[in-house]
Amino acid sequence: MKKITLLLCFIIVSQFSFAQQDINTSFASQMTTMFSPLNKNYVPHGILLDYGMEFTNVPAFNGTLTDSTFTNLAILKQIYNTLLTSRIRDVSTGFVTPQNFDIRLKNNRETNVIALSGLYFRYAQFTNNATVDGKLTYSNGKFYDKYSNGVRQNPYQEMQTFVMTPAIKVYKGLDLEVKIPSDIFYSNYQNQIQSVQIDFGNGQGYVIIPYNQNIAVTYANEGVKVWKYKLNLTNGTSLYNQSRIKIEKSFKTVSYGSNPSKKNQSNDTIYQHKRITATIPYLGKYTSVNLTIDLIDGNSQITKPLIVAEGFDLGVVLEPENENGNYDYGNFRDFLSVSGTELRNLIWENTKQYDIIYVDWDNGVDYLQRNAYALEETIKWVNSIKQGSEPNVVLGQSMGGVIARYALADMEKRGENHDTRLFISHDAPQQGANVPVSIQFMYRHMTRQYIQSSIALFGGDVILPIFNNGVSGSDYLSLLDAPATKQLITNFSTLNYAIDNTTHEDFYNELKSNGLSGSGGYPLNSRNIAISNGSECGNTQDFSAGDYLVNYQYHKGLSFWGDLLSLIYNPLGGTLGGLFVDADLFGVGVLGSVPGHSKYDVDFQVKSIPYGSGNQIYKGRVSYTKKILWLFNVTIDITDVEKSQPNGVLPFDSYGGGFYNVNYFLNTNNLPNGLFIRDRFSFIPTASALDIGKNNINLNDSDYLRSYVGGNPPTGIKSSPFDNFSTEFDKSSPNTHNHQHISFNKRNGDWLAKELNATNIEYTDC
Repeated sequence: MKKITLLLCFIIVSQFSFAQQDINTSFASQMTTMFSPLNKNYVPHGILLDYGMEFTNVPAFNGTLTDSTFTNLAILKQIYNTLLTSRIRDVSTGFVTPQNFDIRLKNNRETNVIALSGLYFRYAQFTNNATVDGKLTYSNGKFYDKYSNGVRQNPYQEMQTFVMTPAIKVYKGLDLEVKIPSDIFYSNYQNQIQSVQIDFGNGQGYVIIPYNQNIAVTYANEGVKVWKYKLNLTNGTSLYNQSRIKIEKSFKTVSYGSNPSKKNQSNDTIYQHKRITATIPYLGKYTSVNLTIDLIDGNSQITKPLIVAEGFDLGVVLEPENENGNYDYGNFRDFLSVSGTELRNLIWENTKQYDIIYVDWDNGVDYLQRNAYALEETIKWVNSIKQGSEPNVVLGQSMGGVIARYALADMEKRGENHDTRLFISHDAPQQGANVPVSIQFMYRHMTRQYIQSSIALFGGDVILPIFNNGVSGSDYLSLLDAPATKQLITNFSTLNYAIDNTTHEDFYNELKSNGLSGSGGYPLNSRNIAISNGSECGNTQDFSAGDYLVNYQYHKGLSFWGDLLSLIYNPLGGTLGGLFVDADLFGVGVLGSVPGHSKYDVDFQVKSIPYGSGNQIYKGRVSYTKKILWLFNVTIDITDVEKSQPNGVLPFDSYGGGFYNVNYFLNTNNLPNGLFIRDRFSFIPTASALDIGKNNINLNDSDYLRSYVGGNPPTGIKSSPFDNFSTEFDKSSPNTHNHQHISFNKRNGDWLAKELNATNIEYTDC
């Protein structure tokens, strides 16, 4: 699974219908009433910050560099949406609708090119002492223009804001191209911009970057880079802004058959690559995969293939700039680094005995059948070009294990020789994956929240998503409704908080009926083995059913929606939204940017499924108070939702299994006051990874809590279809039980190494 997850997202450009939105109109109504007596034509630039809903502290981004004003895509959108709601009359220069903003950004993102978006706006704000100094009158809840001796007093101060940011936070590669598309740089004074300069932090200083031109940028080493932006105006002044981006060293590739040396002059390892397109469509469409090929040292051809099918990959939406998404062969090697010497010697170190063919999905959230057909074509290609008679080994990780099972069984059904001696299902959801229902409820709740602006734009109402972390609202809806997501998740929440497993059940019924007669959906012409990262002894996770997964009370100013969801959705967001925190970037835009005149009152309570029935598992309440001139408050209750546990759902969140590791993204012991995030939850229950009962029988609580020992496997109707399996046990620390999803520790690494060498080993520690 990508970034340790197996869930979410499919790039569907769809718009919310009003039935799918909870639209708050009370703020716009109150502001319209409060400001109705003012002559709006006197407001400079037609934008009055005091009139709008503040999503972040716009005046802080005034063209000077400070430690608290690093920009990211979420902050850019927060500033833009604040200005959009601050329009006090029908001005449109520099603005587009929120939907068009998202579409333009999406259309300008492409592989291997980093698009920069930005804005420069002039706007107005009441002077701090406007009412005290006699420049403005406030009476009976309304503002009035003030006249002295027939002369209107000016209560406004003119302001300006400038920000720029890349659309991506992490880029894989030391050589890149950067561009500033003119249609995603927004300004109400575009004609006063002379040039844009950028210092990329690579020792070259500020360089001029024209609109719509690709500029090459090179780094000598990886790390977090500070990009500084300089906006030069025609009046001779300059404004500044900055952002951070993490540059990772990527592996280099050449086309398969080019026979490169393993090292170049820079001592970089060079791999080969190959693109494969399926020849079988699913629902009328074909898909492709990108192969990274790491040959045995000294080999010029594939001779002993190990085909690795990756898991769920969110890159198609969140990181289209990275060719192989947000999980690739480099990440796979990182996991192998802690697997023990036996497995490393076989498939990673310079002494490795297998040619690795790593399969990256073009669309890692597509229908599983569609990607399975691309994997079938990959297997056929490998068989057509490999030298010698060595059969294949196919390793499917997480979602990739389900896809590999489908592909191998389907090839047998079609009478095609997959020439595979060993199929390895690594912590794969052979009966489905668990995303806590309460987290799904939170996701559904947050993505429904919209606010209506007071002033129309281009003749239409302006409806803005309050929830914002740099990804469009339509994409967020798509995340939980992607084909792969709906196929894989057990206990899937609909938009209206109902549990609907129809798509999931349809797929798994098809999966187990695939292949040759009597196969149960598994290949019969291979040895099939499984690794579960769940406890061999049946131990649960380190919390009890019903305990908190998230608990958050906050009662002060905060760059709320982007930052709250950076803190909550990012750690749990590999599962819910894909908003990944990187440890080197955490804190950027989280703690430094607060709306100066606004306060949010927040209460989120998100619990794991408890035993029993009727218990509350989710509460989400948010209110917003806008303070104008530090004297006058406008408060609105944005939302308040409570949900109870659905009937008949077992406490999957705490069961043993490969867990989703929140600390992979964020240190949960070092969070802001008032915020608690559970460090893990069960993602792939052990019984699912081992396909206990072969999905022909409903499992009960005791089935999820029992020991699963490879040396003493279950029998009867609740047996496993695998010829052998390994679960987690740490002899040096027997109280350590469940392990991180798709991790390789020494125990299961040694077990897999023996299986690769055709040596059968069965653990019996419990």
